[in-house]
Amino acid sequence: MLAVDTTYDVQGQPVALTLDAKHPVGIAKALMFYQKLNFSDGDIVIRAEEALFKVHISVLSEYSLMFRHLLRGVPSGPSCETLVVDDSKGDMCMLLGLIYEST
Repeated sequence: MLAVDTTYDVQGQPVALTLDAKHPVGIAKALMFYQKLNFSDGDIVIRAEEALFKVHISVLSEYSLMFRHLLRGVPSGPSCETLVVDDSKGDMCMLLGLIYEST
């Protein structure tokens, strides 16, 4: 990533504008939190394409062996780490939705 600026939309939701290496300089890609998987007490942000999901390390680790290994050692707390994945936003939305349906 070349640069990240955080701003807020008219509803007060965080929006990150980024310039990344996949896009020509000068073209910004807006990152948006996915509303249904954006928990105020979440302690990790997962980025899939331009979608952001603020979720809980404890929930992901309890219901997914993959996340348990992937997130081992990631500190939980008020400052969230961001995990960038290669999955599509649709696939990640479906996966996280299934995990949270199990809770």
